[in-house]
Amino acid sequence: MNRYGKYFKGHLDTHQSVSEAAQTEVSFKMKNAKALHIIQLSCGRQIQDELCHFELAKDAWSHLSVVYGKTLKINLDKLEQGMY
Repeated sequence: MNRYGKYFKGHLDTHQSVSEAAQTEVSFKMKNAKALHIIQLSCGRQIQDELCHFELAKDAWSHLSVVYGKTLKINLDKLEQGMY
């Protein structure tokens, strides 16, 4: 392989890596958007308003866990005991 062939092959490898990274980022953004949308749709209007500023589904889920985690546990325990 001549010196131009080596340069061209290296350039293709770099381009392929950048392209794969871009595809991975797009895939992550799409999955995140779907997850965040599902979380928002699963909540009432008041909670949706709390979640509107989150860009990552993981952050929205963590917020719900911190704010409502104990409340949900209590409500599930009462439901299991037939208190509702």
